[in-house]
Amino acid sequence: MKKKIMAMCLVIAMAATAVIGGTLAYFTDSDAKTNTFTVGNVDIHIDEWMKNEKGEWVEYADQKLFPIDNGKITNNKLVETVNDGSEDAYIRTFVTCPKDMYDYLGLGFNSGANSKVVTNEDGTKMYNVTWKDVGTFNINNEETAVFLCEVADKCEVAKGDSVLSLTTVWLYKNVTNELIESWKLEDGKFPVEVVSQAIQSENLTYDEAMAELGAIDQALMDKLFNN
Repeated sequence: MKKKIMAMCLVIAMAATAVIGGTLAYFTDSDAKTNTFTVGNVDIHIDEWMKNEKGEWVEYADQKLFPIDNGKITNNKLVETVNDGSEDAYIRTFVTCPKDMYDYLGLGFNSGANSKVVTNEDGTKMYNVTWKDVGTFNINNEETAVFLCEVADKCEVAKGDSVLSLTTVWLYKNVTNELIESWKLEDGKFPVEVVSQAIQSENLTYDEAMAELGAIDQALMDKLFNN
């Protein structure tokens, strides 16, 4: 009886050895990798500049507007939208003017045929725009003219680069004290507002990107200005 038991044990042991031997006959390996993706971001801010008495560009401070001839206009307000994000982006800017001031308040834009207008000392670029009047909308319960500024050749704006839209604000020489009083300006300030939008350029054409930002209608104006 003991012999049978030993024989059975021997067979089992051999079978086990055969199984182990079979396993060790193959060199195998496995590896698992977790795919990680960095999420890009689109981020912009608006800077405003002016020239001081020394002709130096400094952060904008309120200035008095006087009626002047068109030929005497000087740059007194620069509005620059800067791409702070990690990704290239398409940028568009809206500038508003109350409709009843439309024929009296002059707005100058940094328009030009070419998109890249200035290369800064740090290598970043500032872009030209084309502009157009896109209609009249109700903004803050007032009929308001809205102008659209787009990069001149609708190209993407790289990280650190910027778009220069508004450059000048002035009053036409036919403006009178009586007219200014009729406008009932809050704190004597002209309500010119500037809002910029940005969207990633990756995997989007310019037209597709603009569609994603929203059609230029009252609903968009409510979203951008009436909040």
